[in-house]
Amino acid sequence: MYKSGGVKATIEGKEYLFHFGMNAQDIYQQHANLRMGVVGVLKVLLFAGLMARQEENKLPIDYSLNDIGNLIDAMEQEDLERVKEVAFEALGFMQKITQEMMPKIFTQEVKEAMQDQAK
Repeated sequence: MYKSGGVKATIEGKEYLFHFGMNAQDIYQQHANLRMGVVGVLKVLLFAGLMARQEENKLPIDYSLNDIGNLIDAMEQEDLERVKEVAFEALGFMQKITQEMMPKIFTQEVKEAMQDQAK
């Protein structure tokens, strides 16, 4: 069974809620790239969790990746470690699911493409 993760962090007196579920995985994949360093991965990871929570609750989305960098700079180390732990646990598990599903998805796509070409 898949288990998503939610976590709160108080940054400069304001509470932020992050949700690391399937929507966060999708947002992460849309913004991540292979040339990102550790800082870039962390920014996109927290961005994904914050954006997913905002979208799921129909709240306005008014954060950029640079805004997330500023939030990380302002976070207490303990809060940052807690958010990272929840994010890595949830998204790491989703990565495994994605890797297991890709051969099945790819195989179906290939079959459909071959059928289209045969017509």
